[in-house]
Parts: sequence; structure tokens; C-alpha cells
Amino acid sequence: MTFKPYPWSTLFTLIGLGILIALGNWQLQRLGWKQDLIETTQARLSQSPVPLRDLEHSAKMGELDWQRIVVEGEFEGKEVHFYRRNAGKPGYYILSQLRRENGQLLLVARGFLPLEKKSERLGRPDDEIAKSRVEGVVQPFQPRALFLPENNPAENEWYYLSLEQLAEWTGSTNLAPYFVVDQERADPGLEPIEIDVNLPNNHLGYAITWFGLAAALLAVYVGYHVSEGRLVFRSRT
Repeated sequence: MTFKPYPWSTLFTLIGLGILIALGNWQLQRLGWKQDLIETTQARLSQSPVPLRDLEHSAKMGELDWQRIVVEGEFEGKEVHFYRRNAGKPGYYILSQLRRENGQLLLVARGFLPLEKKSERLGRPDDEIAKSRVEGVVQPFQPRALFLPENNPAENEWYYLSLEQLAEWTGSTNLAPYFVVDQERADPGLEPIEIDVNLPNNHLGYAITWFGLAAALLAVYVGYHVSEGRLVFRSRT
């Protein structure tokens, strides 16, 4: 075999292969992380509810996510209308403010309001203070995704839950950085919220794509050098 590589094409090919292989390996790492996350989520949802006060002091950030908990407090203040989809339908999680005994304000999703029924919810009086026990699933606040609209607090339109914006809107200096989906009941006029644990896991497909592009780049490089006579395979005689 005779091989006389072109310097610049070889350099660019090596750089490209390095980038593509690194991206493929990164997706394999993400695949392992996502599989662990799915297993952890399913395990937490299968457990019996635990009092929130028993968890929050020992749990690290993220360890409360998807945990089934029980919490007590008094509902007060205005509803938060959080735009979501429920069983494929657009609408709003209706979040109420629960004041706990320790003074912390916790948002509780008490049900789902279909988009076409929001006008029926306008003008509804704020919840009267009432003691309540809530059994539900902890959900984290998520940062704003790339294509989500900005929140409109003046119209009570929330597309993502921002701790800073909600603290200002509610006037609370002790707002929990997560909310709880009530699993025991939905308020009258609201639909129960379905907990969707089907977390997307496409990382294996992404990894195959990056590795496939690396293989294609190498094939083009080899084919180019063969066509230019710079790579010649000679069989033994």
C-alpha cells in the first residue's frame, strides 16, 4: 500500500473526526445519565408518601424531584396559571399558594384547566385561608427553554417557573424552588393532572448519528485520496 496524504485535508479530517467522536462519546455518557434518571424517577414514584419536613433538611438539590410527599399548611393568596399540556391537551396547571408552618410558601398544582376554559376562571376570588393536607409529587422549577415565550405576570401567564419572578409576584421571600402536583384530588372545575414519567431518551440515536458522520467523513477522505492516486492498494503477487 502506498499512501501520500494531502497535509491540509488530513489535518481538517483529523480535527473533524476528533469532534464527531467526542460528540458521540458525550451522547453515550448522556445515555447512561438519562437511564439512571428514569430508574430513579420510577423508584421514587413507587414509594409511599413521606412527610416533606422529614426530607427537605437532609435532601440535596434535585433529590426531592419526583418524590411522593405529604405536606400541610394553609392556602392563601392568588392562583398561578402555569401553561402546560395534560394528556395531550393545552391548558394551565392551577397553582395555589400553600403557607407551611415554617413560613415557607409552596406552590401546589391543584388541577388542570383546559385552555378554552380559562375565561371561566377569570375573576374567581382568591382562595380563602384554609388548612389543608396535600399528598402529591414534587416537580422542579425548570429554566426557560429556547423557544418558550416570556412570562407575563401582569396577565398571570406563566410559561416557565422563575423563582425570582414568582417571589416578586407573590411578595414572598421564602418561596420553595419546586412545586407539588396534588395527587389526591382536583379542585371543582379542574381536571386531575397526569404525571408523565416518559422522559425522552434519544441519546443512543444521537450517538449513532455522530459516529456515523465520523465514519462517513473517513470514507470520503479515503475515497478522495484513492481517486487522486495518493492512496494505492497493491495486492501481493
